[in-house]
Amino acid sequence: MQFSDLNIDVIHTKIAGVSFEGRQEIIKILKVGEILELRREPDNKFDRNAIQILREMGEWPATHITQYQQLGYINKELAADLADAMDRGINYICKVSSITGEGKDLLGVNIGITKEEI
Repeated sequence: MQFSDLNIDVIHTKIAGVSFEGRQEIIKILKVGEILELRREPDNKFDRNAIQILREMGEWPATHITQYQQLGYINKELAADLADAMDRGINYICKVSSITGEGKDLLGVNIGITKEEI
């Protein structure tokens, strides 16, 4: 049975890959309760089920295109399940539930993922 098929209100997990590409600086300004975007990355060379976790930066004035910062990825095991569901048109809402590691060298981000109600 897959996570996406279970009758679970919230899937709790942490963001993977937060120590790469300057992501720690983005985490420093995150707020608990902030909504993040989950975006499939099927052409990822390491994992065809990859799901990016993105923070909206706002709209770029010249182009009116919304810009995003990448915080990391859904862990590989969970992504293997959610990717299939997302590819079938199921949408998920991702919220920051806590920031971990305050006062230490490496911050982490715990998130809650819920299925979007239609």
